[in-house]
Amino acid sequence: MVIVGATKTGKSIHNFLKLRDIPHSIVDTRDNASFIEDDSEEFLSIVKFGNEKAKEAIANADEVYFSPSINQIEFEISKEKIKSELNLFLTFSKHFTIGITGTNGKSTVCYFISQLLDSLGVPNEIIGNFGSPMLNGLYLDLNKVLIVELSSFQLEDASNSSIPKSRGLNIAGFINFSEDHLDRHPSEETYLNAKKCIEKKIKPNGIFLYNQAYTATHPSYSQKGIPVGKENLGYNYRQLAECLAFEFNDQEIARTTQKLSAVNAENLLFAIGVVHQLFIQKNELLPQPFNLDNLDLLRFRMEVIKDTDQVTIINDSKSTNPHSTYAAINQLVLLNKRLILILGGDTKGLIFSKNLLNLPPDTTCYIYGKDKDKIYKEISFKNTFIFETLKEVIDHLDTQNKDNVLILFSPGCSSKDQYRDYIHRGDEFTQYLKDCSFL
Repeated sequence: MVIVGATKTGKSIHNFLKLRDIPHSIVDTRDNASFIEDDSEEFLSIVKFGNEKAKEAIANADEVYFSPSINQIEFEISKEKIKSELNLFLTFSKHFTIGITGTNGKSTVCYFISQLLDSLGVPNEIIGNFGSPMLNGLYLDLNKVLIVELSSFQLEDASNSSIPKSRGLNIAGFINFSEDHLDRHPSEETYLNAKKCIEKKIKPNGIFLYNQAYTATHPSYSQKGIPVGKENLGYNYRQLAECLAFEFNDQEIARTTQKLSAVNAENLLFAIGVVHQLFIQKNELLPQPFNLDNLDLLRFRMEVIKDTDQVTIINDSKSTNPHSTYAAINQLVLLNKRLILILGGDTKGLIFSKNLLNLPPDTTCYIYGKDKDKIYKEISFKNTFIFETLKEVIDHLDTQNKDNVLILFSPGCSSKDQYRDYIHRGDEFTQYLKDCSFL
């Protein structure tokens, strides 16, 4: 048995197998441990580094666990050999478990669910793609509700085998779908099939929530599902004069006076639906009225850094695909400010021209990073400039006219070409601004 990737996930799988005296080895395609921060010498001492050693170990293994960050396409391996962290977790977990997948907004929905449960006195923890590794959740108190963010990579591996019928997700949500990760999936169809695997991991009496606006999310394997965003049925919201009202089957169950973008309103609607169904499953009533005015928004998802009459700055570093960038622009066009759009990073094989053809005519676009030349050719926009790094973009901006501008940092790309992750990228963007005249 081989674990591929000296990552947090790889280490959690290692600890799980070690506790059960299951023989295994750990490999990593990188040459050494210089990229790993704050890890134990004991763990690193048993990792074999180097691409060739990894390939050899994988070729000779009967079972392989891949960390989600590892591109399996690089290896010749049968699907039957690949084992799933998710299946392992669901097989052994006795917690009430919520699973969330989708292309955009997964982290935000999980974050909202956690906040809602906190406000209701329900202990909970976010694990998976956002939070600590899934298997770490096995060691938490059983009274904690586990909220699992699931990427296509985690779900793809889970499709190869099943879990005991008595185990699985109590509630699952498929929040939206658009093209993404074509550097990892051979086609949009295989990417979708990976996402739809979440339905197969629901308990027989579990609940499936799907987005009415995205046909791809509609039930395929489940007996039934509950729609989100459908009028007069399931979950929906209405803009009233004084608030946003959230409804289930036309009955109000929550409200907020907070000003939310359309995207965040939809994300919150999904979170409310999940929490409402949790209370139903536990035969409890959601407190009424359920007020959401103290809700915090997720960092780097349309985060407002500055907002004055002259300058509005939005840090949307969580945007990792063109569709997410497009959604961000659509939210902000009504501000009537000159748009300065900052893109860049690793496109993961995705194409920008599909989503960025209709930018406001006075838009200025700055592109940086690994795929800057590719993006530049795709968008063919008049006022477009290329830089090597995000810092160079900000340094250039500092010399430009800052009157009545909206600066939107919504990269639409993976951060891994120059940053550890989107959080590191978002923090650096804000720091760069502090070093110039914007903040």
